[in-house]
Amino acid sequence: MKKIFFEAISVVVLLGTFLTACSPTTEKMLPVPDFSKPSVKESMGELMSPPVDILFVIDNSGSMDYHQTNLSSNIKFFIDGLATQFIDYNIGVVTSDDARLRGAVKVVRSDTPRLEDHIRDNLMAGTYGSAYEVFLDIIEKALSPALLANENKDFYRPKALLATVILTDAEDQGTILPKQMYDKLIAMKGGDPNLLTAYSVVIPPGENRCARDEYSTPDRIIEYTKLANGLVLNLCDSDYGKKLVKIVEDIGYKTDLYIQLLKVPVVGTISVTFGSQKIPNDLDKGWTYSPSRNAILLGHNLQLKKEPKGTGIVVNFTPADI
Repeated sequence: MKKIFFEAISVVVLLGTFLTACSPTTEKMLPVPDFSKPSVKESMGELMSPPVDILFVIDNSGSMDYHQTNLSSNIKFFIDGLATQFIDYNIGVVTSDDARLRGAVKVVRSDTPRLEDHIRDNLMAGTYGSAYEVFLDIIEKALSPALLANENKDFYRPKALLATVILTDAEDQGTILPKQMYDKLIAMKGGDPNLLTAYSVVIPPGENRCARDEYSTPDRIIEYTKLANGLVLNLCDSDYGKKLVKIVEDIGYKTDLYIQLLKVPVVGTISVTFGSQKIPNDLDKGWTYSPSRNAILLGHNLQLKKEPKGTGIVVNFTPADI
């Protein structure tokens, strides 16, 4: 699990960006320190970024050119959403006829240089794939011991939330049934259903705004998605790429984000900020303090605006032992 350290010091160093921070006993912003003098540091806590492995399964048959372009051109909304959730993610892309991870950078992480470019390139899987589209079987193969030890190495983490995202205008034509796939993945997660979710961008039954491949409805894909307590998005929506943010929000809701404090605070003095934004003391949309864990818990519906790269969550408080 990735750990990002936060300190109440005269300057916070995070991802190469210098940010002024408050002292543990006051809300006043301190001036930029004189770097010729040693700075006094007092450790405040660490952000426990929840690990999430996101596997895109892209239909690369002949009818998918427009849909892939829509996804790739709007992936920025997805990436920006992940950044505001502070998720420690791995993103991999496979296709409906190849379970090996695509791309020059096969596993894109939250700290990968030019990550948006790599994800965009990986998602543009082309349209020369097999017309026999397979998705659930591909997921099984992509996560098989053989591929995880070789081509797909370093993607899968046993204790991370696994999120699969299927993009297609067709139905799954493989051999594995939805319940079988669900059971296999839950078994990989040690029987914990909270470590699995699924999302599908498909043409649902009753939708006639865009053409289906072979006129089939994605019943098996939708069934698998519902078993994994996920979301179904409509491929025919012209702005479905932007709506991928809903997937990010759902992933955020299913992960546990908290800041482990290294000192016990005087509760009434706690303030939590993200750049210029003051996060409210609110169970659902802000933060709460857990005495039993000595941690700041962040609400599942916390909404944060984008801040400059390198901005971190800062917790300020008066320690109880001074």
